[in-house]
Amino acid sequence: MKRKNRLLRILGWTLSGIVALVIIVTAASYLAGGPIRDYLTRNANKHMKEYTIKIGKARFSPVWFALTLYDVSIIQNAKPDPAVIEIPYFRASVHWKQLLRLYVVGDLRLDGLKVHVDLGNVEEEQEKDYPVREEGWQQALQSIYPLEIDRLWVTDAELTYVDKDPYKPLELSQINLFARNIRNIESPEGVYPSSVHLEGVVFEDGKLSLDGSADFLAVPHPTLHVEFGLTKMDLEYFKPLIQRYNFFVSSGLLSTSGTIEYGIQKQIYLLHELTIEGPKVDFVHAAETAPKEKQVARKTAEKAKELSNEPTVTTEIRNLKIVNGEFGFVNEATDPKYRLFVSDTDFFIRNFSNQFVKGPAEFGLMGKFMGTGKTVITGVFRPEKKGPDFDLEVSIENTAMKSMGDLFSAYGNFAVESGLFSFYSELKVEEDRINGYVKPMFQDMKVTDSRSKEEKSIFHKLYVGIVKGIKELLENPQERVATQADISGRIEDPRASTWQIIQRLVQNAFFKSILPGFAKSF
Repeated sequence: MKRKNRLLRILGWTLSGIVALVIIVTAASYLAGGPIRDYLTRNANKHMKEYTIKIGKARFSPVWFALTLYDVSIIQNAKPDPAVIEIPYFRASVHWKQLLRLYVVGDLRLDGLKVHVDLGNVEEEQEKDYPVREEGWQQALQSIYPLEIDRLWVTDAELTYVDKDPYKPLELSQINLFARNIRNIESPEGVYPSSVHLEGVVFEDGKLSLDGSADFLAVPHPTLHVEFGLTKMDLEYFKPLIQRYNFFVSSGLLSTSGTIEYGIQKQIYLLHELTIEGPKVDFVHAAETAPKEKQVARKTAEKAKELSNEPTVTTEIRNLKIVNGEFGFVNEATDPKYRLFVSDTDFFIRNFSNQFVKGPAEFGLMGKFMGTGKTVITGVFRPEKKGPDFDLEVSIENTAMKSMGDLFSAYGNFAVESGLFSFYSELKVEEDRINGYVKPMFQDMKVTDSRSKEEKSIFHKLYVGIVKGIKELLENPQERVATQADISGRIEDPRASTWQIIQRLVQNAFFKSILPGFAKSF
């Protein structure tokens, strides 16, 4: 009995000593919080050039080998307010399960992470020509906590991008991310050993989810294979980004789901479904932006040609739908300026891909040209082998010509008081050749000269007479005027993309058919 009591006393004193030691060590870590913070901050910033890391408080527990940091911020030296990254709570600790398997790795938890980037940050980097990825981020993290991270939690994070006023910031909020087996410890060497889960809110109302796997240690860059879903994302938030390309959006909700595989030897971008509800989008052409428009078009064409049938990159849209949209073209380079648009638009694309082996893509559009003309456009795109390859059919019927008054004034200096306009076309582009026709029709049109008496000349009177004379020369029993322009020949620029070819056909053939002899090519 005495021996038993003695053992209990020894055990009690031992436990008391351990508890006391833990208390003393913990108290010491709190007292040493200032020096620890200063040491970590100094070491981390040795690896930074254009950015600075700041730490509010630091606590280190040697018993658990855990480091807790509070109010961590990363600022851009040239533009310090606001901080680019804020981390209210940062905790790194030993992954005990892996330690039992003799792997010394750590866990990292970030609560309330906020990433704030505005146009000023981006412009500053471009001016210095020093990309943010060239900072020593990984070395800075390792100097703060030396163990390699195996599991990562990010909870309630926010990502904000601010453009110029008056646009709304682009915000992703309530982001939760979990990634495990980052160091590939639990799995043998292979493809995408680490599981990844992410969820969040996009632009206030949209919902984002992502599940899959990744290889965070792949060389030369991390790889991943994930399924994602996005619902009800407001397109208006993209105003500051797409306006740089002369596109203006005022409404619309986007939902999509798909698969992304970003590997070393191959990349796959697959959209199973993409639906846009109620978009209103205008492309605005102006004289001062014309050079930039051509530059963007050229770069887009070069990129499209580069990716066409590229064996290592697959892009595919299985089903795209646009419901109740309105799409317009605004020309501010003419006097007067004008807007052409198609409203009440339903549009679809099926089986669109950059790979020839995937087969042709079908597309179709139904809507109302200028709000009145019944419009049906159908076609087939084939992945480009040597150049654009597609069939296109267009039917526009009974558009109220008065709604096109600004267009006629801009190109012909005459006004249309009444009448109906229809347009038909069939085109085939293959192996750098175009074959087909465009056929506009005019019914019951009433034309007057839009110029004042002082501005009229023999030349303009002659032109108005020619326009009126078309009806007398080509009149049929239904009181309709029709002209047809056959199109046949080689494409002037075989490097042009499919969309560039369609744009030029609309701009040139369409206008030349409506206003014979006086249309202007852009």
